[in-house]
Formats: sequence, C-alpha cells, structure tokens
Amino acid sequence: MKRLSSTLLQHNILKGPNFAGLLEGSTNTPIHVINNIIEDAQQSKKELWICLQDMAKAFDSVEMVLLLNTLKRIKCLPPLISFIIHLFKNRKLKIITEYSLSDCFQTGDGIDQEETIFPLIWKIFYNPLLVRINDDFSLGYILKDCWPNNLAPNTKEYWLKVREVAFADDTAWIMNSQTEMTCIINISNFFYQLNNIKINGSKSELLVWNSKILKDQLQITIGSDSNIIKANTLTQCSRYLEIYICSKANNCHVERLIQEKVKSICSILRNKKIMAAQLIYINNKILLAKIEYWTKTVFINEHRCNSLHNSFIRLIKNKMRIVTSANNNIVHHKGIIGAIAHYQHLRGAQFAEFIIRLNSSNWGGISTRILLRKIQIRLGIIDCIITIHLSAIVDITNIKSFSFKVLREMKSQLYNFSRTQLATSWNIICNSPTIIEKLKQITSRSNASDNAINKDLMSYYKKSDNQLGLIFYCQLLANSSSYLMTWDQIKHVHHLTAKGPRPRYMRALERDINTNSFHRTIPQNYCSLSSTLYITNISPIPISRDKREKEWIVTYQDGKEYIGKIIKKSNRSSF
Repeated sequence: MKRLSSTLLQHNILKGPNFAGLLEGSTNTPIHVINNIIEDAQQSKKELWICLQDMAKAFDSVEMVLLLNTLKRIKCLPPLISFIIHLFKNRKLKIITEYSLSDCFQTGDGIDQEETIFPLIWKIFYNPLLVRINDDFSLGYILKDCWPNNLAPNTKEYWLKVREVAFADDTAWIMNSQTEMTCIINISNFFYQLNNIKINGSKSELLVWNSKILKDQLQITIGSDSNIIKANTLTQCSRYLEIYICSKANNCHVERLIQEKVKSICSILRNKKIMAAQLIYINNKILLAKIEYWTKTVFINEHRCNSLHNSFIRLIKNKMRIVTSANNNIVHHKGIIGAIAHYQHLRGAQFAEFIIRLNSSNWGGISTRILLRKIQIRLGIIDCIITIHLSAIVDITNIKSFSFKVLREMKSQLYNFSRTQLATSWNIICNSPTIIEKLKQITSRSNASDNAINKDLMSYYKKSDNQLGLIFYCQLLANSSSYLMTWDQIKHVHHLTAKGPRPRYMRALERDINTNSFHRTIPQNYCSLSSTLYITNISPIPISRDKREKEWIVTYQDGKEYIGKIIKKSNRSSF
C-alpha cells in the first residue's frame, strides 16, 4: 500500500481535495484552509456558506462493483484490483470472546473503517465526486488578492477557488451563496444515492457569514430524506475534525473548552495517589497535546495561557507538598520538575506549523500567503511583511488574522526570516511616501490626543476592500502632484464605490495641509515625485450623452493631467 500511495502522490492522480490516505496527508491543511477562508470573509465582508456534512452510512454499504470501477478508473493493475477486492468481498469473521473464538459467520461486503488500508481506499472511491465538483468553475469561494507589482496600472492576481475540503469521510462544502450550496448538495446527493451512502442530516451543520437573506430562510435541504438544516447562530459552535468553529470572530468558545478540560483532569487526579512524574507525563504528553490540537487556529496571549494552565500547576504543587505561592519556574525548570508551560508548548507548535505552511505548495500554504499579501496591502507596507522589521507591525492589534498574529509574535521573539526571491516579489517599488507614512508624520507633529491619533491610523487599516489599492500618497494627488484631490474625485479616478462617507484618514490629510473646498494646492515640500497620470489605471469610460449629467473627467495636456467637472455639454453629435 505504501508503494501505491507514493505512486498516486508522485503523479498527482487523485486530484480531489481529500487530504487523508496519502503519505503526506494531514488534518492541518483542511483546518487552515477553512480558517483562512473564514478570516477572509469576515475581513472583506463577503458572503460565505459552509456545510459540515456527516455520513451516517458510508463504508459498510460500498458495493464491490463500484469499488472495482473506481480502481479501474485510475488504471490500477488487475492483480492489485483483485487483491483489494478480495480483502472486502465474502469475508468470514470470528469474534474473540472471554472463553474462545465464536463460530465463523459471513459478513456483508463493504470497507472496514478500522482497516489500515481504509483511508487510501476511501480516498480513491470518493475522488470522482470531489473532482466533479472541483472542476465546476461556477461554484466555490474565491480567495483572491490583486497584487500591485508597481504603481503602473498593472496587477498580478493570486487566487485560490475552494469548493470543498475533505479528510476521509469528513467533508465541508464551501460556497458563497445559498444557490451554489443547493447546487453542490444536489450533485453530491446523486453520488450518494448511486453508491448507497446515507447522509445524517440531523448531525450535519450549516454556518453562514454576511448573508443578506432573512434569518428564517438561512437553511438548506440535504440527504435522501430531505432533511432541513438551519444555519447555526453566531455563538453556536460547530465541530470539524475536532476543531471548534464559531461564526462569531472570537476565541471564547475554545478558551472555555480548554478551561473545562483542565478542570476535569484536575478533579479526577485530585484525590488520587499519584507521583509527580506521572503528573508531568499527563501534562506534557496528554493535556498539552490535546490543547495544542484545539488551538491550531486560535491565538491565545501569554497571560491567558498561564491563567488556563494554573489549575494543573497548582495540582502539581499540591501533590509535591509545595506552597501554591511558590514561583512557577520551579515547576517548569527541566532540572527540577520539568512540567512544560502551556504558553511555551503552544507557541513552539504554532511557530513550527506556520513556517511549514508558509513554505508549502498545498492549499494551506497558498491561502496563507494570499491572506498575508492582503494584510500587507491593507497596512500600506511596501516591503515584504514576512521579512520587515518588527516596529512596522508591533502596534497593529486590529487585524484579526491567526497567521498575522503568529508572525508578529515570532518577530517579537526575535525570529528572523531570510530574504528569498519569493520575498523580493512581495515588494512594491515607488519613490513616493506611503499614505501610512504620511499619517505617522502627521501624528508625530500633532497635539491631538493619543486616542484621536490611533483612530486616524485605524481608519486606514480598516479601509474597505475596494480601497486596498490606495497605498501611496501620490495616488491622492493630481496636477503634477501639487493638488490633493477631493474624496469624490479619488473615488471616480480609482473606480471606487460612490457609497460611504469620507474616511477619517482622508480628513486627517486634508487638515494637515490646511485645505478647504475651494483651495487644495499642497505646499512644495508635500509634493510627490511621482505623477498620478502614470500610476492610476484610468478606464476609457465614455462620457454620458445625457446633458443633465455633469461628470468629473481627467484630461492630459502639455505633459500635465487636469481633473475637473463638466460645466456644459455641446450637441449630442460631438460625443
């Protein structure tokens, strides 16, 4: 089976996103893909539907004829097909009883979930459905980043379209609307009915983000029994691969789970006659390993980690007849007791996984890099966010991204990332200061309160997705970079949505140069070296023939660009 697995992996034969069965299979990839998609939907306020599907009857009901055809589909050799089929066909079993073996009896055909070969066989059997759905380009959630190579009007898109992720029989359907989710459920139902697989609708769950549909209509129908699944509430937890997911963007549900687990173990061991070495083993090998898995996508600060772990540390002190007021370093010191601290274990595991994921070519690595690129643009950073100095990101706390928090924590602990060719491609070249640099210059000269200054900076960090392209100060200028455009002009030039008020950071820039509605010429020392003409992608949209409409237009004359509003239109034939 190892030879078969390595061959399938080497030639990428099983293209469906089922991450179990092969040698490099791990739950890390589907878990982080789902988490990255949820973070993107929350940050970008995009609609997202996730259905966590539960199979009630799958493996035992697999027909051998269908399994035979599935093996032939991937061109397995006849001897191998015969060997696999005979493992599950016409089997006879005996039960080990207290006294002896029971009489032999024949079982039905099917795949035993306990078999060591099960994950690979199920991956092969389940692959046609995943490939069929993955090849449908009309379905799925798009994780995308439009990366500006420079300030010329050209960008490079990094994107990943995800329709489903699976690990063995645990499947999560990922769509961006109720219509798409209904479509994918109908396709999968046909496959399940064909293969006599039953879906447990009562245990399947639906999670929805940013939908405009009424709450009582947030539901789907699944399975041959047409079970109606209603969307979970914001605070209701769902479980996928033993990871708990909540629609509300916080970690309270995981922290509460950890706290209950620690208290449960402490209550069991409190009245037991147990040695310190046994307690250390339970802490290092059992408790922390369980917590580590639960927190694969959860960032908990040091103070909270210590608070959650204190109950078990007090138990160790109590069993060793040490006063509870004694410093915890005694318990954690390798030469004395050697109990690993929760914070130390958690950070070590998260740092290692982050480095592996960052350099990975699978969906987990691709989605992580896309999110980090979007965060870099959102923060107005022109150098690679991975290799940049800690001072550029240390004070930014409003970005609710697990990968960004891990990266910031690694830098605070003096981890250094070497610059590679990949990191160089994350740089944006321009000889103009960035908007965030200009805002920081303003705040350094301002006499305003720290709260007002932080609000100016936060308004830029929290800008909507359609404003992500506004990075450099010269993008806000016109007339040979000596004129600060109004917010309405900026929206027209950069094709932003007309809705919404003028952002707070724009008001701060206007106050700094003492502009008003009639005079917006900036001082010479504020002028940029770059011209807006060459950095703005102006689409050739024709002027309306309606004389009542007075559009803002951009013209170019004698090497200079001019922005103005139409006062009067001549006859229609001139357009």
